[in-house]
Amino acid sequence: MAADSSQIPLNQARRRIHAAAMQLFAERGVTKVNISELAAAAGMARGTIYSHVPDIDGLFEDVAGQLAREMTERVVSGFAGVADPAQRLAIGVRQYIRRAHEEPSWGRFMSRFGLSPAVMRAVMSSEALRDFEVGVASGRYRVKPAQLPAMVALLAGR
Repeated sequence: MAADSSQIPLNQARRRIHAAAMQLFAERGVTKVNISELAAAAGMARGTIYSHVPDIDGLFEDVAGQLAREMTERVVSGFAGVADPAQRLAIGVRQYIRRAHEEPSWGRFMSRFGLSPAVMRAVMSSEALRDFEVGVASGRYRVKPAQLPAMVALLAGR
């Protein structure tokens, strides 16, 4: 039975909706998810979903942005104290691969939607771009500065 929205704390409801949405988006795509399916997957009433989700496209952007910010925080904490940009990027790539292995729904979502505007905004403002820039400036990478966004996009999943 779906829970009444008054019985679920706001942050918990948001987490449940985001987790269910990520799973559904990864399996079906953005255009094939509706409020009824989302409510069933989250174990909530449709009214609860409507009170938290103005529209599915907006929910997708929220979920993608949150996943990208969360992963960026994980990656940055993983290379604390490491100065070499190549090592930092290698640590980040390994963390993405490990998470995709440990959380297959997350991996499907990221491989399918790695170039969504929300994910790309988060990646382009992250440590990965700065590490590429430092690596290019120091001669560690042989990449032209104009190619940096494409290289970061590759790391973002495409």
